[in-house]
Amino acid sequence: MLRTYRKLDRTVIDISGLEGEDLAFFERLYAHWRDRSIDWIHAGVDNHENPLVRAAGIVTNAVWAHPMYQAAKDLQYRIGILAGGVAADEGSEDPALDPIETSTVSVREAAVEKGVTVSAIHGAIARRELLAAAAKPGGAWKVISRASLARWHPAAVRQQAGRARQAARSA
Repeated sequence: MLRTYRKLDRTVIDISGLEGEDLAFFERLYAHWRDRSIDWIHAGVDNHENPLVRAAGIVTNAVWAHPMYQAAKDLQYRIGILAGGVAADEGSEDPALDPIETSTVSVREAAVEKGVTVSAIHGAIARRELLAAAAKPGGAWKVISRASLARWHPAAVRQQAGRARQAARSA
């Protein structure tokens, strides 16, 4: 299965070959980015927590060119931009977009796919449970990362409460 990573500069890296320690390290950083956890921003990527750096002793040209290192550095920049500590380059990708998958769906399509209302999808976006971006630059319509939609599961309690409110209004 081809797995790609889209960097802020919109270049695409093939990360389907990551395995073992490299894959585990990348997945940990990716989880931190998804959770918007700033704790790791200065740790890990350039030191011995990174298995590539640990093996080489320093960040060599070979380490720098490795797809895992490139993706990890990009994740570090993304969280820095989102936290307001790093300025985005002009024309760079939205740092909130899921870099693992570029395929998107509309809010309505997401609602149908998950069996929820459009407002449930908007609520999940507001709670940062779903990654979304403007469908067009400056536009109000949102598109949702298919990868984040696949990971999202509607809260049964919220769905039951929403259905109860809707039933009460209809009665």
